[in-house]
Parts: sequence; structure tokens; C-alpha cells
Amino acid sequence: MPDLRAQLLDQGYVIIPRTISTERLDGLRASFEVLVRRQFDRWRRERDAAGRWPDSYFARQPRVLIQTVVDASTAEAVEFCLDDGTLGMSRRLMRAPHAAPTLMSLMCNPTEDHGPDRWHRDIRPASLAPLAGLQHDARVNGPAYVQWNIPLHDDAVLWVVPGSHWRVNTDEENRALAHDASAPLPGGIPVELNAGDAVVYLNTMLHWGSDYSARLRRTVHLGYRAFGAAIYPHAHAFNWDLGFTSRLSAATRRQFERFVELHADERRVIEAVLRAAMRRDADGFVRELAILHPGVEGRMVALVLLSKLVLRLPSLAETRSAGYDRRKDIADAFTAGEIETLGRRFAALDAALRAPADHFVPGFQDGPAGYSYNDMPAGFGVDEFIASWGAAAKLPDPVT
Repeated sequence: MPDLRAQLLDQGYVIIPRTISTERLDGLRASFEVLVRRQFDRWRRERDAAGRWPDSYFARQPRVLIQTVVDASTAEAVEFCLDDGTLGMSRRLMRAPHAAPTLMSLMCNPTEDHGPDRWHRDIRPASLAPLAGLQHDARVNGPAYVQWNIPLHDDAVLWVVPGSHWRVNTDEENRALAHDASAPLPGGIPVELNAGDAVVYLNTMLHWGSDYSARLRRTVHLGYRAFGAAIYPHAHAFNWDLGFTSRLSAATRRQFERFVELHADERRVIEAVLRAAMRRDADGFVRELAILHPGVEGRMVALVLLSKLVLRLPSLAETRSAGYDRRKDIADAFTAGEIETLGRRFAALDAALRAPADHFVPGFQDGPAGYSYNDMPAGFGVDEFIASWGAAAKLPDPVT
């Protein structure tokens, strides 16, 4: 039997034949077609007074979020995402005690040809750690997030550059991307899948949607994150909440409740890390950070990811006050004054991550940005971060 994890780590992707058995394929196709019709009906209802369809209807790659349209009659679509062949396989590939779905969707063809997408990595430097840091962390500690494409009909839309998950762009790739980011790249290859096959890949790899045409496409697109692994995942948020499970079986709801419990446990650790920083409790900070990211090497990447969370706390707090479901938002754990204090604790790290000016590196989803795309800050580790609190201490903390 091939070592699927070794293939994933070596190439950045692995093909798993017959993830959907021949006997099961027709049933899943039927369930997903019902979901597509429901999404289409929703778009029809969302037309404005002039009869214009919503922008998502015209997307180059329309997507159906499974949880928004599923019910008991189509529960197989969700149950498939919880199978041993998907959820269980993801956990084994990541060598994690637990795993949970972050994304459950179906990629569909548009109503008219849009041509190729742009080559990209699923990385946004303004909201994540620099690429080289993310890659090194996953290489030394093992990946903690995987993505899946599982076509219900034969599909070769996805192209990849094998091996690019462990490195930044080459000069040749940057020149090619700058010239035409929607053309085949040197070293790029199509991932040719028969109906029911799956490709699992690391989203730090260069990949490409080569043809968003009107040809029928129904490809299940999933994301899974690890819990309890050696690494804090760079993709960790759920794009679903428990409400949708009221339409499903009690057993399915219990599985999603367990995922929420795992997420809540992690949030409590994150809060403990941040509160230790607020108190300038170096020992407590190091102890809690080690729980969040057990791997000693690469732990600085988790700290960078936390710095991005701290930057978002003010806007999350505003959203919370405007009626957002505050129970699942870590911003709810902190007062406005505490959020301000956290901003000061992380200010030196944020400054170290910034670039001299806004710039753009080809092959990323966002740009231009004022942060380093590729490189972690030189000479700035956990010890330097803790030492930077001395500078923060020159400013009085707000009374809360």
C-alpha cells in the first residue's frame, strides 16, 4: 500500500482513487444536485427589484456551502464529509489526535465561460504568517490543515506545481506570473481525476483553476484542520455553526458539537496566552504558548498568527456589538481596554513583520500588502517578543 502521507509531504498533494465508491457515486450525485437546485432557488429569490441576480451567481467558480442548504433528505452530503475516508483520512495524514471540517462546499461550473483563474497559494500576508515560516513550521512539525477536491464527474481543472509547498516562488515563476498569472507555469501539471477520486493537497502550494467554463462541474471541496497536533493550524476557523445540524440526525449533531468543544478548548488556551502577555507573565506565556503549539521549532509562527488575531480584535468587538453571535468570538473575552493593552504588547512584533512599503509578490491571493510575503522577521523570536514588553511598559495600561 502506498504511503499516502509520504506522498503528500514530498509532492504537496496526493491522489486517493475511489474515495467515493462506484456504488455510492450515483446517490451522492443525486443529493448534491438537490443542493445545487436549492442554491439556485436562493439566488433567484435574492434578485433585486430590477431582476438582477446576486454577484455570487455570476462568480467564475460558483460554490454551494453544504451547511446552508442541507436537510435530512440530503444528509448524505454532510455524512460523507464525516466519513473515515475523508475526515478519518485527514486525521491520519496530519497524524493528529483529532480533526474537524472547516469547510464543506461544492464547486460548480458557471453559466458562461470565464476561462482560467490565476495561479495562487491560499495565503494572505496581511492576515497570516509569512510563507516561508508557514512552510517551515509544517515541514518540521507536520501539516495541520489539508484541502480536498473530490469530483462527482471527471475533472482536470486543478493544476499544481509539485514541491512548491516547501519553498517560495522561484525567479522564473515570478517572471512567468508577472507576465501572465493565468497561463501554465513551468513545472505545473494537471491533476486528472476520475469521478469519485480525490486529491488532498497543502494550500501553501502553487495551484491553479485552469478552466472555469460552462462544462458541467460538481467537485466537492473540503478543508480539515487538526486538533492536538504539534502545530497551531494557519487555517483554523469553521465556516459553519451548529444551527444547521438541527436539520440532521442526533448522531451527526453530536459529532459537530464535539468539533465545537475542541475549538472552544483551543480558544481557552489562546485566551490564556494573551492574558499572560497582558500581565507580562513571561513564564505563563511560554507555558501556554507551548500548549497551543507543542512543537518547539516553528513556535514563533504560532505567535505571528496570534498577532494577526490581536490586530483583528477591535473590529471583531465592533461586529460583536452590532449583533454578531458573541458566544463564539474570542473578542468577547476581552474588554476594550484589554484589547488596547494587547495591541501594545504585540506592537513590536507587528512592526517587525511589516515591509518598508506596500508591495506585491505574484502567486498570493491578496496584494499589494505592507507585510513581508515570504520571510519571517530576522532576529525576532519568542524571547525578543517577551523582551519587547519592556518597551510596552513605558505606556500606562488602561484601567479596566
